[in-house]
Amino acid sequence: MKKFLSVIIVIAMVICLGAGLSAFAADAKNVALNDGVSAEAWFDSANGVDPNMGAGFWSVDFLFDGEAPRFNGTGTPPLGWYAAASTADVELFLEITLDKVYEITELKLYPQGFMGGYTFPVAYTVQISEDGTNWTKVGEETDAGGKFLYAGYNTDTVTKTDEWGEDPVFTYACSSQKAKYVQLFVTKVSNPGDGQFYAGLGEFEIFATEVSEAAPAVTEGLRDFDKEKGDALSYDQLLVNGAVIGEGNEDKGENGVPAQKQLVDGSDGSVQKIGMYGWFGNKNSKIASYGYMIDDGAPVYGDFAVEASEDVINAGGESRFLVEVDLTGCTDGKTHKIQVVAKLENGEVVKLNRSEPNKDRDVYVNYKAQLVETPVDDQPSTPASPATGDVSVAIFAVAACAIALVVLKKKVF
Repeated sequence: MKKFLSVIIVIAMVICLGAGLSAFAADAKNVALNDGVSAEAWFDSANGVDPNMGAGFWSVDFLFDGEAPRFNGTGTPPLGWYAAASTADVELFLEITLDKVYEITELKLYPQGFMGGYTFPVAYTVQISEDGTNWTKVGEETDAGGKFLYAGYNTDTVTKTDEWGEDPVFTYACSSQKAKYVQLFVTKVSNPGDGQFYAGLGEFEIFATEVSEAAPAVTEGLRDFDKEKGDALSYDQLLVNGAVIGEGNEDKGENGVPAQKQLVDGSDGSVQKIGMYGWFGNKNSKIASYGYMIDDGAPVYGDFAVEASEDVINAGGESRFLVEVDLTGCTDGKTHKIQVVAKLENGEVVKLNRSEPNKDRDVYVNYKAQLVETPVDDQPSTPASPATGDVSVAIFAVAACAIALVVLKKKVF
């Protein structure tokens, strides 16, 4: 029974995977039809005659008009692209540039509807590139052209396009490789016997999907101030109960903040609030909010951002901060490190601990708290209830165990 269920599950997974792949393929479209496509043809060998013949019938632009008409001897329809050489062996390039990088899934080359497709290149490679320098070969032919490729074509009797049968097409899968450039490199062209040698295409289709833009990398959690990561910082004022007690500019030789910030003694109960004022910026990510940490506790965020002046912005700052910490509840008599942090929109939390020779800008305060003894009679008689998050975790764990028990009871062996 277990084997039977396993087989059923595997079959279902395969069916779903196949459906997913089909849906993915269905999303591809011929991006060579858009207005941003351009193409250029040239010979790299001396035996080239004309890489882009005209006469109203042919142009590289006709390769991307969505049509490969068949020529029945009248009119001047846009038949596609046509090149002439003086010998069969050549080095002929046709390079197509798309409007942007795509995930290329498939390429399709159609012979011209002229001379029954006889002028299709005999030998060539098809390659794609994301940067126009590094190329990946996705297809190759050694004996493709130099023959009538449209079934039923007859130079004596053709009068209507429907007498040629189905359109021949040369298809190359590209495994969803990223590319902006597609190149046809022809090494041998056809010889119809009129003294010239030719290569021609009726249509060039490039099926692709939009490139899936990956979300920017997010580095969760704390990190130290790092100039290499684009951080810029200044710490200008230390405030106690709203009054500035430390102020200075290290660049001007003033050392007021570093001298005063090392210890704020609130053991006499006189300190209710400490504030730290400065500015911060990161060139790679905007600031989501400012906050503070007490010792190694979790950051506490608030509305601490202040608009920055033009001078601050020119120096690399995005905004000023005035981080104020209420200390009326801190009565354990211990010394605590209170540090400013900045949370960036990319998920990083930066500890503003820049420290350089003669530029001590670590944004922190060592605070000596008042000691307030709690009378024994006021101690709680029972343990406090867990925080809401702990209760939720406990409930989830119980529910998970219950579900697991049901599954075990229903399991078939």
